Amino acid sequence: MKFKSLVIAIACFATIAAAAKDLRTAVFVTEPQMHCGNCEKRIKENLRFEKGIKDIVTNLDDKTVTIKYDADKTTTGKIIDAFAKIDYAAEEVGNTAVNAGEVAVFKAEQMSCGGCAAKVKRTLTAVEGVDSVSVDLPTKAVRVEFNPSKVNVDGIKAAFATIGYNVSLFSE
Repeated sequence: MKFKSLVIAIACFATIAAAAKDLRTAVFVTEPQMHCGNCEKRIKENLRFEKGIKDIVTNLDDKTVTIKYDADKTTTGKIIDAFAKIDYAAEEVGNTAVNAGEVAVFKAEQMSCGGCAAKVKRTLTAVEGVDSVSVDLPTKAVRVEFNPSKVNVDGIKAAFATIGYNVSLFSE
């Protein structure tokens, strides 16, 4: 029974990985320009609810807003319209495709409850270069999508070790 659910979980994760999203990054400047923490907060709090937006990074020094978004769900035009809803005129100054990254699926034997799963997700999400984390408690599987130019599998294993977990890849 365990082997069957393990095979099903791996098949599900493989299907998800195969359907990689078309993630893009767009850089915007706004009018009026951002000049304080309140401007940053207003932009982040309002745009984060827009469909398809995955990440928002503001930079007061450059007065730019960098938005990572799913191109299958939104466009830069819709993002500009979202800025307009909060009284900012936005202009795109850059747009690039983002490498969807790599995916690793770990087996976390010590993970035994919802609290453990939440701790694993919180810890791994904080690692620079980790794009997404999904946890399947019944199979003890942790799927991590990451940017290999910022972090590798050993770095992710080290993050697990900080919370006392010894993990292995499902393929090991």
